[in-house]
Amino acid sequence: MPSATKGGIISLIGPNGSGKSTLLMMIRRLLPSDKGTINIDGLDIYKTPHDVLAKKLSLLRQDNPLSVRLTVYDLVSFGRYPYSKGRYNNEDKQFIDSAIRYLGLQDLKTRFLDELSGGSVNELLLQWSSVKILIMYY
Repeated sequence: MPSATKGGIISLIGPNGSGKSTLLMMIRRLLPSDKGTINIDGLDIYKTPHDVLAKKLSLLRQDNPLSVRLTVYDLVSFGRYPYSKGRYNNEDKQFIDSAIRYLGLQDLKTRFLDELSGGSVNELLLQWSSVKILIMYY
């Protein structure tokens, strides 16, 4: 059974049709698990409230169509959403600013995602996925 240590990363690698996307759909609770359980930090994902799970898990899809006009700052701030529900206090803003500095995005923080190249957006989404975890466990 695959597991990750605190601060670890798990990558799913396999041939087409081997179930990678299906597993991710189950982790996101978009498909039911036909047998067994999926546990994140000791919590059964199907029995854990969404807001609790959102503080422990970040998933990044291969294709991420962005139809909302967001700045880089807005995207990074989503890592704090499970804690503040969008009502960011000074502590939240410090976490967000710290994450932006950590990722070296100070020059881009006011840029809109649709103004960046596709490669830059994909890189940013990957960084956001990892920094969301950083923000949660900071």
